Amino acid sequence: MSDETEPSEVVGSPVDQLAAVGRGRSRRGRTIVTIVVAVCLIGGGAGAAVAMTGGSGPGSSGGSSPASAVNRLLNAADHSDLLGAVDALVPGEQAAFRSGAMGLVEQLIRLKVLSSGVNLSHIGGVSLRFSGITTRTTRLTSSLAAVAITGGSGTGSVEARKLPLGSFVSGLVRGLLPTRSQHVTGRASTGHSAIVTEDVGGTWYVSLGYTIAYDAAREQGLSGVPPAASAAMPAPGSATPEGAVRSLVTDTASLNVAGMIGDLPPGEMGALQSYAPLFLGKAEAALAKTRTELRLKITSMDLSASAVAGGTLVRVSGVGLTARYDGITFSYKDGCLTYTRVGATGRQCLSTPTAKAEIQAIKARFLARLPRSLRALVTRLETKRVAIGLVTVQENGRWYVSPTTTMFEAMNASLSLLRPQDLVAIASFVENQAEVKSFERSIASLVEGEASSTSSF
Repeated sequence: MSDETEPSEVVGSPVDQLAAVGRGRSRRGRTIVTIVVAVCLIGGGAGAAVAMTGGSGPGSSGGSSPASAVNRLLNAADHSDLLGAVDALVPGEQAAFRSGAMGLVEQLIRLKVLSSGVNLSHIGGVSLRFSGITTRTTRLTSSLAAVAITGGSGTGSVEARKLPLGSFVSGLVRGLLPTRSQHVTGRASTGHSAIVTEDVGGTWYVSLGYTIAYDAAREQGLSGVPPAASAAMPAPGSATPEGAVRSLVTDTASLNVAGMIGDLPPGEMGALQSYAPLFLGKAEAALAKTRTELRLKITSMDLSASAVAGGTLVRVSGVGLTARYDGITFSYKDGCLTYTRVGATGRQCLSTPTAKAEIQAIKARFLARLPRSLRALVTRLETKRVAIGLVTVQENGRWYVSPTTTMFEAMNASLSLLRPQDLVAIASFVENQAEVKSFERSIASLVEGEASSTSSF
């Protein structure tokens, strides 16, 4: 891999270049390469953009230069090494992805979506090989550099029958998988975009966040260089996990975009905080009218914290709020909604015995219309609710809400309620189109009946 450094900008489009891989061949071939990239770099929002990049040693984490950091990422892809690809990311992004992704893999193995023998350091059935890679490095700041892939080639292949599929998926696709390996070769290039790397403590890493932000800025006709560090959104954090969640909920209710951005961890969302000055003015202008029409205030909130993989989960309950919109004033607390308009006041409560009984009756009517094979699943999901909330992480002694970790925690918690036989039941239902249409008609009839009746609360 060769590299040259220059202060000028790079040109091209990663999406266009990825689509051009295998040009002259079938669209099916190009799709295969996209699938291969997604498998090798799963969990990365810019997976397609960084697919055609540099390579060095599996499982290595960072490099001595921007080009070597990109080189390590490509080498991980070259070895179908998901863990190595995650290790090539900046530490904050690593932490956000690693625990959640591992938990997701464990759930998929338990549900027989993935094989129990899946090796995340070398995913079977997929292969990427790169050769003759050349790059050009453009310094953006003292700690950021954009690495453009300017030449070389990449070959992707899929051997479907060696993919680490669990018995559930294997049963669904039995007889549909091709028996031969699928191959495609094309030019490796990031085109108009580039892979952005960051210097953290003297070591260079690939940053998905900065790569996405850089490409978005370039698409808007900007240079891609972030604003001066002094202009970045401050991220003060909070003294406790509960404080971090309280701050984010309050800022969201008041439509305080700058505050919401500052409530996120710099290690994970530093790129958003860095590039925020480029779009914050437009966002504030767009929200100005909404702020004058809608006034929302949180009046009470109960928070409880518990340790989870990757951070501290904070659950929000007992929320009370007041709102004013279009001349109507609303207040909500303890399951009761009170509203006032032109001197008239109304009140509806879901917590009264009558309301609870009516809700249970509606649920029972819905359950009766479900296929028998799905009733036990829906009942279990209703009775065994998981602890879903916001996951907070600590950086430099301060607490922040992590979007990535929160997403993974919610996914894993929801999947934990499922059993392998549930997926089989759902698949069988979906495949029976006559049963699906009958269910749709039944639910439509139920909804119409509920809408036309007068509620008792």
